[in-house]
Amino acid sequence: MSPTPVIAEQEQGKAWHSLSAEEALTQVDSSAAGLSAQEAARRLAVNGPNELKEGKRISPLRIFFDQFKSLIIWILIAAGVVSWLLGERVDAIAILAIVALNAVIGFYQEFNAEKAIAALKKMTAPQAKVQRDGKVILIPASGIVSGDILALEAGDLIAADARLLRAASLRCIEATLTGESMAQSKQPETLEQIDAPLADRDNMVFMGTSVAAGTGQAVVVATAMQTELGRIAGLITAAGEEEHTPLEKKLESFGRVLVWVALGIVALLFGLGLMRGTDPFELFMTSVSLAVAAVPEGLPTVVTVALSLGVLRMSRRHALMRKLAAVETLGSTTVICTDKTGTLTMGEMTVRAFYVAGQRYQVTGVGYGPDGEVHFEGNKAQAPHTVALLELATVILGCNNAHLVQEQGTWKVIGDPTEGALLAGGAKAGGDHARIERELPKQHEIPFDSDRKLSTMIRKLPDGKLRAFINGAPDVLLARCTSLYSSDVVRPMTDEDRQIILAQNTAMAQQALRVLGSAWRDLDSASPAELTADAVEHDLVFVGLSGMVDPPRQEAKDAVAKCRAAGIRVVMITGDHPHTATAIARELGIAADEDMAIAGIELDKLSGDELRQHVPKIAVYARVTAEHKLRIIRAWKANDAVVAMTGDGVNDAPAIKGADIGIAMGKAGTEVTKQAADMIITDDNFASIVAAVEEGRGIYDNIHKTLQYLLAGNTGELLLMTICVVVGLPTPLLPIHLLWINLVTDGLPALCLATDPIDPDVMQRHPRPRSERITNPSFLRTMAFTGLLTASVAFAVYFYVLNTETTEMARTYAFAVLVFAELLRSFGARSETKPVWRISLFTNINLMLVVAISFGLQMWSQHNETLGRFLKTSYLPFSDFFVLVALGAIPLLVLEIVKVVGNARRPNKTVPDKQAGRAWAILRLALKNFFRIDGAQWAGAFSYYTFFSLFPLIVLFVTIASIFIDPDRAATEIIAYVETYVPIGGQKQDYVFDTLTGVVNARGQISVLAFLMLGWAAMQIFTTLISATNRAWGVETSNGWRLPLKSLGFLATMISVALLSVAMPVLAKMAKDWLFPGHDANAWIYVLGSSFFASLVVFLSLSLFYRLAPRRPTRFAEVWGAALCATVLLSAAENLFVIYLKDFATLNAVYGALGGVMALLLWIYLFGCIFIFGACLCAAQAEERSTGEIRKARLLQENKL
Repeated sequence: MSPTPVIAEQEQGKAWHSLSAEEALTQVDSSAAGLSAQEAARRLAVNGPNELKEGKRISPLRIFFDQFKSLIIWILIAAGVVSWLLGERVDAIAILAIVALNAVIGFYQEFNAEKAIAALKKMTAPQAKVQRDGKVILIPASGIVSGDILALEAGDLIAADARLLRAASLRCIEATLTGESMAQSKQPETLEQIDAPLADRDNMVFMGTSVAAGTGQAVVVATAMQTELGRIAGLITAAGEEEHTPLEKKLESFGRVLVWVALGIVALLFGLGLMRGTDPFELFMTSVSLAVAAVPEGLPTVVTVALSLGVLRMSRRHALMRKLAAVETLGSTTVICTDKTGTLTMGEMTVRAFYVAGQRYQVTGVGYGPDGEVHFEGNKAQAPHTVALLELATVILGCNNAHLVQEQGTWKVIGDPTEGALLAGGAKAGGDHARIERELPKQHEIPFDSDRKLSTMIRKLPDGKLRAFINGAPDVLLARCTSLYSSDVVRPMTDEDRQIILAQNTAMAQQALRVLGSAWRDLDSASPAELTADAVEHDLVFVGLSGMVDPPRQEAKDAVAKCRAAGIRVVMITGDHPHTATAIARELGIAADEDMAIAGIELDKLSGDELRQHVPKIAVYARVTAEHKLRIIRAWKANDAVVAMTGDGVNDAPAIKGADIGIAMGKAGTEVTKQAADMIITDDNFASIVAAVEEGRGIYDNIHKTLQYLLAGNTGELLLMTICVVVGLPTPLLPIHLLWINLVTDGLPALCLATDPIDPDVMQRHPRPRSERITNPSFLRTMAFTGLLTASVAFAVYFYVLNTETTEMARTYAFAVLVFAELLRSFGARSETKPVWRISLFTNINLMLVVAISFGLQMWSQHNETLGRFLKTSYLPFSDFFVLVALGAIPLLVLEIVKVVGNARRPNKTVPDKQAGRAWAILRLALKNFFRIDGAQWAGAFSYYTFFSLFPLIVLFVTIASIFIDPDRAATEIIAYVETYVPIGGQKQDYVFDTLTGVVNARGQISVLAFLMLGWAAMQIFTTLISATNRAWGVETSNGWRLPLKSLGFLATMISVALLSVAMPVLAKMAKDWLFPGHDANAWIYVLGSSFFASLVVFLSLSLFYRLAPRRPTRFAEVWGAALCATVLLSAAENLFVIYLKDFATLNAVYGALGGVMALLLWIYLFGCIFIFGACLCAAQAEERSTGEIRKARLLQENKL
């Protein structure tokens, strides 16, 4: 006998379901008795084991080297190598360390390589029962061959694709393969439709599915990769070709542009230098500096860290990312193609409605759990309804083989999912399955089959009689009923009764409910052989209807609505029936009236181009296979969409693998789907996908503004270097300076910008087009303008100092002003539209700390000899730091003013500007807004708490300064600087020296904190007293006095401050003469003079509070009382120091600290007023435009009338 060409007969796609059982046996050269052991061994040797082939594994080494694919990484490596060859070992080590850090972070995140094919093995059966040599034996699943006869029974995991030979009430669960949520009835009859969908092939069983109920025999027709599961494995492999994410493509494109720009500038300057006769080696060093300036060394690490932190934040919102770059891809998603079963729905059948005794009831709760109630007309059903419901519950529980178990807090069904739903629904209706099993023992069962469409279970009643409980299709059941249960009585059924019941059945079906009818019949005692379907299933008593559905997730509807608001299209792709899928889609808001729904069989008739044209109009795809899903994904991608695919079954895996972003469910999802996905939703909640999209968009925004911040800084450095080279000046910055700026000054704040909170409005924007470049025109304009501003300030400082000092000193000044400019600009870089005072500083504490630390490091670097030699900088006088900080703030101020003006001009751009005298009207309105307090909203963000929260920063800055700076030396330098303009000497000089020393003295900071706490406590005490007095006098606290800052309120406040400053020392002097007449008056004059500082600081801070937070209800008396209490308490503390402790040193430190705080407050107040007036001016302009538009609309309306 020649070997059978079994491999050819296992041709994939063969229509085994259209062949009869005998023809199938003939095709595989087998018989109903099965194969012999010898023949099975021969076929196993020819075809190989029944195992899915695993694709090529990605080694950890490959993952590590993949981290170096980026062009920017290679640019950095080249810069590091060149720096090493030139002897700049520190620069080279720093650059290469950044590259290594980026690779390590990326490798750690992506170490879990793709294992989708290996995961498929976990779904196959480890063992199977086959018939060989006329006996049923248990063999390893890998030993199954084509032609084997499988013996199937409930609970078996099917090990190969097979054609049924016989079936007895056989039902299989195929949800993971077809998407069909309910167990499918199986029968051996031949199907005539050759192209029948997989879910409709009722005479076939498939590898990876399981038997829910019944028994059967089937002949194996396909094994290993020839099975439907193997076909899906092949699709996963085909769909798994690596594609660059949108972010990777944009960064790669940006890297190429960066290379050409850097090479072009270097070549230009090198040529200019040669024409001028400059030393070639010096030119080469300058070129290296320019290359370092052009390349943002911190960019790869910042992007990697931003994505890594995004992964961490997503995990807190139940989304696990398997690939870093997929985080950003999710944020740019335009289409989400989602499976229905288990993703949008619970994946658990749930009874939603009952109809019994002429009444319709609603059932609450979802899933198989016991939580829920039966409601009638919106209220919990009470007697007499409970009697009828209990009758229906007894029938649906009496004809039931399923069991519900609770595992780790989750209810699961053992058996048929439909029967599990009936168990849960019956319990809610008052039934008790355990009691029925105990008191009504089962005597006989007539299993469900697709011909009868009925299931019958016969039980013995307590009186010894038999009763048959029947569940089944309502139309079939009604035809066999002659009586009707109604109001606890049984009466004959009329034609009208049948029409009413059928109408209820139709109404439930239109709501996408699967409807089952229930009936019973009392029987005479009979032997099991006499209890056949024909003998039992007639003259039935109809009891009621049960409507069930796989319900939508409670959060899914809101999540779909959020997707629509975010401009994301949601498409349902399911293997379920079209009617059910469309109903669920409409309930969730996925499908509108104008949207199309299409079945898989219709999809096959569309060509690729036709599908691409129609795909934007189709909202629901039903009865689709794994191939269909992959076609749909590719059609959307052909329309330039960024597609996400969600699912949980094996049939979703190829499409998940082929999508731009694949999303799997963590709980219900199969291992195959999880390994094929880029993201896993751990709580199986569709709403978590929306949260992940929000995170993805926020991450892209952070990367975008971080990139802009870095490149704007690099542009400034490049322009500064270029200008100096062009005009023939020495190089203003050395490579170590540029590296310090790029990695420390820019890099650390950039890392903090990458962790900025997400904009609340991020989900109100439409997705970015796939073709949008990361460096769009607006990005480039801002980058160039910012770079020009920074370069101009640095060049002015460098040129000025170069004319009076050495080149090294000029470089030191240029280096410092660039550092301060970049640090301050980081606060403005947090938003492209919101001014810095409209963003809460404390939503990004890390940025504040990094800026404070960077300020301290910069000051330390220019006062520490070792660090100065490392950075090649000179000593910088302490007094010049304040000037350089002020100069460094110029770019930030200009950029924020540009933001304000741009925001004011953005609305109503089309309104014509033709009103005479409009400029003066706007100015008047701006002044009015600036001086009024009621209704002013332009400065609400700069609140009282924000202002007082600045003090810890002030103290932190001064503390850092006191650690790294010699107070005596700093004070001496400042005095020398001041004496060139204002002569001071003798005791005055000593007093100034003590004051300045106190600013940076450790005791001074303690005094500042003590003063703040003292003032705050006094204000709270006085506020409480005033409130209590008001209540005692019957005054409404909420409508008490307001600080009168309307009209000339600002001027009045400043006059009040001055009067108090003069009055308080005089009052204190009078109190001293009365209380302590014998003490030295000179000491007291010295002490009382400090009251000026105390009262001015208190009132300045309070006036700033009221100026900038006008909506806070306060009282005029509270303000005066708070200042008075604070000043008196401070004077008492001074008495303690001077009169009793004789501690003038500590007192001087207090005065110095107060003086420093007062000066800082004055600057804050001054700049705050400038910012606010600019905001008022813009608000007035917008208000004037709005008024003009209203006036214009009224005129048009009058003309029409």
